[in-house]
Amino acid sequence: GFGLFVRSLVGLDRNAAKELFANYLAEGTHSVTQIRFINAVIDELTNKGSVDPSRLYDPPFSDLAPTGPEGLFTSAEAGEIFNLLNLIRNRANPQIAA
Repeated sequence: GFGLFVRSLVGLDRNAAKELFANYLAEGTHSVTQIRFINAVIDELTNKGSVDPSRLYDPPFSDLAPTGPEGLFTSAEAGEIFNLLNLIRNRANPQIAA
C-alpha cells in the first residue's frame, strides 16, 4: 500500500522504533547478543520503515541468531517480536488494518 511505500522511503523514526522495543532494551534483562539483534531490527525499521518477520532469518540477523529469533529468545519473546513487526506493517498499510 501507499503507506508502506512512503515509509519504505522515509523509514520509521528511530525513537519511535526504540520505544516499541523498550522492554527488550532494558538493561540487565537480556544478553549482549539479544540487544544487538534488537538493535539490528531497529536499524532496519529506521532504514526501511517495516520489516517482514521472515527477514529475521537472513543476514544480518542470522549472523547473530543462526537458527532464527527462536534460537536467541524464548518462544514468547520471539512471538512478541513477530507481533510487533506485524503491527508496524499493518499500521503502515491501512487496507490490512481491521
